[in-house]
Amino acid sequence: MILKRFQQMRKEIITLLVVSTFLINCNNDSKKKNLQVSENITSHEKVKEEKGICDNYKSKGSLLIACKSWKDKLGDNAIIFSKNIKGTEKVEFFAELVKNNSNSSYLNIYDFIENCPVDFDINYIENSLSITDLDSDNIKEICFLYELACQGGIGPTTMKLMMIEADQKYKIRGLRKDEVSIRNPDIAINYDKSIIDKSFYKAPKKFLSFAQKKWEQNYGTKLRENISTLRKIQKVKSNDEGIATVTLSDNTVIKFEDPSPSFYNLSSYKIQHENIIVSSSGDSYGNEISIFLKLDSKKNEFYVTKVIVNFVLKQKSENNLKICTIDNINIPLVNYDSDEIYEKLTEAEDCIIKTQ
Repeated sequence: MILKRFQQMRKEIITLLVVSTFLINCNNDSKKKNLQVSENITSHEKVKEEKGICDNYKSKGSLLIACKSWKDKLGDNAIIFSKNIKGTEKVEFFAELVKNNSNSSYLNIYDFIENCPVDFDINYIENSLSITDLDSDNIKEICFLYELACQGGIGPTTMKLMMIEADQKYKIRGLRKDEVSIRNPDIAINYDKSIIDKSFYKAPKKFLSFAQKKWEQNYGTKLRENISTLRKIQKVKSNDEGIATVTLSDNTVIKFEDPSPSFYNLSSYKIQHENIIVSSSGDSYGNEISIFLKLDSKKNEFYVTKVIVNFVLKQKSENNLKICTIDNINIPLVNYDSDEIYEKLTEAEDCIIKTQ
């Protein structure tokens, strides 16, 4: 009896094991099938995925050098470097800026060498490309360098730096030291200086500072006088409270109070070369005063260089205009006492007398 019950239990256990094994295998097969379906969907989606600008754009040069893409406020952007080599006659270099998968570039840099009797080439300088947002306006700046050589021996090559923001281009051009002068800096002293293009006048200060460092890192020869010393007065305006605001060519802003005597009306401002002429009238006698200001761009400061006052002599019918001038003052505007100068001119005797 016990033996029969044991045999029956054995059959039930074997049956249960067989059924369990079958169910487990079925479940595994189902998982495998589901996994395969999932993998197929992923693969299919990758095939349909659109390629980037660098994959789609056809460059002007037949030899593609490099391509880099980025995103900013203007959309999806890319810069593509390429060149054409036409035997021993000509080499062409292209840098094309493209956005939003366009088939054509919105900005181009093109350079070439031809009819060179010795070795020649144009090369994008590897690893010189940088993409930044120095002025934090969500429009990226692109900066890179390339060199041009037409020479039969050693010596410096021509080098150019390009910095681009949107459709604005800023340039530095000059020479790149050769390996001999890099090892022996004294040799490079005799090389011509490189030039900061006037396009940098209108760029933010950070742009030029960044470009100068990049120029030096890539062995550019010494740059000419820093562009900050060549800044120019772009515009000047004043408000009803007598505060003048001057904007320089590098977007630097300088403010100062109306320098006319305290009892005069608010002045008008005129730019004349490197000077600002402050003109004012309206005292009780109808006299007029002109104050000449010169910019010291290194200090971001104005100096008073000359003052002219036209005194109206109402008691005279003829020769009734007295013109008094003080030249070569050269006082910083912040130290200038307009009332004191006006008093000196009032008492001056060596003035020109004219008929008004």
